[in-house]
Amino acid sequence: MTDRLFISLWLKQWDEDLVLESFHKLLELFPYSDRKPGVRMITVQPVDWSEPATLERHFDGGATATQVIEAVEEFHHSDCAYQAEAWWDAGLELVQVKMIAYGPDFEGSDDEEGHIEIDLGPDTPYRASRENLTKLVFLMHELPKRLPLRKRLLWSESGEDVSELLSKTVQ
Repeated sequence: MTDRLFISLWLKQWDEDLVLESFHKLLELFPYSDRKPGVRMITVQPVDWSEPATLERHFDGGATATQVIEAVEEFHHSDCAYQAEAWWDAGLELVQVKMIAYGPDFEGSDDEEGHIEIDLGPDTPYRASRENLTKLVFLMHELPKRLPLRKRLLWSESGEDVSELLSKTVQ
């Protein structure tokens, strides 16, 4: 059965300026697909997910981290969430990934859920090869080197133990 994988990140300090700065660093660090490089869409969501987006911008050729931050800066508020959509090469598959940075006053976000979330898509490509899993582990390893993190967590939507995925794939 297919499950979804996520990475949740907790910043050492959660304020609106550090959220956007950390989001920028994440977008610089992310290993984009060679076939579909860069951020393909950015959305600024005010207040909560039920509100209409303040900004939704598509980048056909893919945007750099700096281009994304420049696009969202005028909407920079503590009650906004910023969602970037990009692609990741998982062997022969392209996997869509969503990276979301939550402002501290965004409704529904709290210190228990994490300040930044990466939706890595279905777990199937990561189960399929050791190479794909290695890329995922490398990303997890690099995150605290570039972002001021207090905590990071790789988890699955079903709540199943992700370490089982890791051990079965490397065997």
